[in-house]
Formats: sequence, C-alpha cells, structure tokens
Amino acid sequence: MLRLIHSLKQLARNTRKRTHAGSPRRQPEFTRFTYLLGDAYFADTEELPLMDNGTLAEKQLIGRTSADEIVPYSPGIPVLVPGQEISVQIVRYLQQLLQGQKTHRDPRPDLPLGRAAAAGGQGGGQEEAG
Repeated sequence: MLRLIHSLKQLARNTRKRTHAGSPRRQPEFTRFTYLLGDAYFADTEELPLMDNGTLAEKQLIGRTSADEIVPYSPGIPVLVPGQEISVQIVRYLQQLLQGQKTHRDPRPDLPLGRAAAAGGQGGGQEEAG
C-alpha cells in the first residue's frame, strides 16, 4: 500500500507536458428532447451526412431529432442520444472530431451518416419538462 501511495505522489509531482496534441475539446451542451427515446429510435428515419464539402450537411441536420446514440471515443461520452434535438454546436463538434481523424477509409466525402427522425414524422412529440 505504501508503494502505491509513493507512486501516486510521484505522479502528482511530475510536471511533464501532455503527450497528446492539441487542447481537449469541450463537449457541446445537452439539448432538449423532442421525442421520447424509444419513439425516436424506432421512428421512420433518414440517413443524413455528417460531413460534406460545404454547409449542406449542417443545414440538413440542425433542428432534427437524433434517432441514434453517437458516442465518440475518446472520451466515450454520448454527444447525442435518441430523441435529442441536433444543434449547431453538436454538428460542428462532430465535424471537428471527424476532421481531426488522420485516416478516412471511405473515399466518399459524405460519410459517415447519422440517422435522424424523418421530417414531419410521428414520434410521440412529447417534450421532457426541463
């Protein structure tokens, strides 16, 4: 036990710089629910691009309701859950994460896709009090 305490104290004193490049990204704020979780997940959906060569993807996603959970790793914290409204900040955060990836295996620039509840679809329409 003393070895563990000693090691932790040494780590705390170590003033090494971070080994990863760049500063940590701040996660976007959680937005409101526009559908119940189950209703959004099982609703009629569309697959929409998260990235494209312009701002079209952003315009198609903003204000829509996520039908999937999006959990980028690292840090492994959900950015979107089913039923949550997609905001400008969330789209831009995801785009920054994707642009920061060194390798992109798919030659199509419009991938990856996110599922959003179909526009005008019936999803429960209940908001959580918040």
